[in-house]
Amino acid sequence: MRAIERLPRSVEANVTGPVLATGAGHAAVMGAGDPDSGEPTPLAGLLVVVLPLLLLAFGLVSIAQWSDSRRAEEMAEIDAAVITDDIPIAVYADRGFGVFLKNTRQ
Repeated sequence: MRAIERLPRSVEANVTGPVLATGAGHAAVMGAGDPDSGEPTPLAGLLVVVLPLLLLAFGLVSIAQWSDSRRAEEMAEIDAAVITDDIPIAVYADRGFGVFLKNTRQ
């Protein structure tokens, strides 16, 4: 009880940027500011917001490109199988022919 009575009633903090909770009652201030005035620079605030968005956009574009290239490779394999096999023309009209080719190549 004595230890609780000694705790300060209110704690004021001078936060100069977005706050990241780190657990155990601690927090980290993200971004850099002017150490003399205690204010964040506009560039630091902009970087804190824009950089994660740019990284997210880059990641999404990379995933889309990878997915498209993978799909193109699968289609190229099917095309190569169609061109190189000796198959009657009527087989190409069959709806299950693409599925058959995929299953036989695996």
